[in-house]
Amino acid sequence: MATDLSDLLIDGVLLTREALAMGVEDKELTKAVRAGVLTRIRHGGYAATAEWNAAGPDRRHQLRYTAVLRLYGSHVALSHVSAVVAVGGPTWGMSTDLVHLTHLTTGSARKVAGVCHHRGRCDRDELIWNRTHWVTNGARTVLDVVATESFEVALVVACYFLHEGFADKEELLGRSISLRREWPSTLRAPLVLSLADERIESVGEARCWYLFWRSDFSMPVPQHKVYDHRGTFLGRVDFVWPDLGVIIEFDGAEKYLRYRRPGESVVDAVIRERRRENRIQEATGWDVIRLTWADLAYPDLVVERIEAVIARRARR
Repeated sequence: MATDLSDLLIDGVLLTREALAMGVEDKELTKAVRAGVLTRIRHGGYAATAEWNAAGPDRRHQLRYTAVLRLYGSHVALSHVSAVVAVGGPTWGMSTDLVHLTHLTTGSARKVAGVCHHRGRCDRDELIWNRTHWVTNGARTVLDVVATESFEVALVVACYFLHEGFADKEELLGRSISLRREWPSTLRAPLVLSLADERIESVGEARCWYLFWRSDFSMPVPQHKVYDHRGTFLGRVDFVWPDLGVIIEFDGAEKYLRYRRPGESVVDAVIRERRRENRIQEATGWDVIRLTWADLAYPDLVVERIEAVIARRARR
């Protein structure tokens, strides 16, 4: 029967107690694991080996929290990084090893069996019912991340939630101020949230935004539309200092995948992007600095590059 157990998966997961209730014996689960049909993803939880092996960190986290939620039911809500994963948000800089739950009744803060339990008060208006379970809403999720992760990680998440419309900036700022006494760890929240911008479209752009702020640059204009002298739209640039004549473009792979046209290869998309850049430079006379993920690992060098271009333009 080992080869049939994958048919019993619900939302990609099978619990031991569910299998036993359906008449499957423990030894059959063991055989399925040995045969490579199932993989044990946590105590008492299994997933199809083929899906597990093909899954990235976020999907694996999703499978684990699916198993955990079936054990705890409606007494808990997905929160923190787990709530970010639930809406397809960015997990850059965060560990997805533990499933994060906020208890809605009683419970103590602890880490056990791959689960991080939180006991902070969670009001009904901070929750969303997602078919089978509770998940913290956008505002609460952002504030949880601000309270537990680094400034840069929190900024990345806040920008994503604002851009996708999962949270409102004014609401976030208001709640962060009201929580100061109850959550001392959110004292920096107003600063993070005032910096967060809904125009930021990717993790790479959010990290660039953080770099500009951290380096005491005046903040550039994000997603700036450029037109030629006839008023023809040439395109958008990620960031620009119009008064300095300097454009910053972040070259992340997701940009080319997001804007790739039907039937267009990634190479074709890159060539089209370079042509767009050339037209913008010809129309504006501005310099373009391209940044990559590798560049962001050395922020001081990025700052030097930007300062050098600004200085060179000032001497013209």
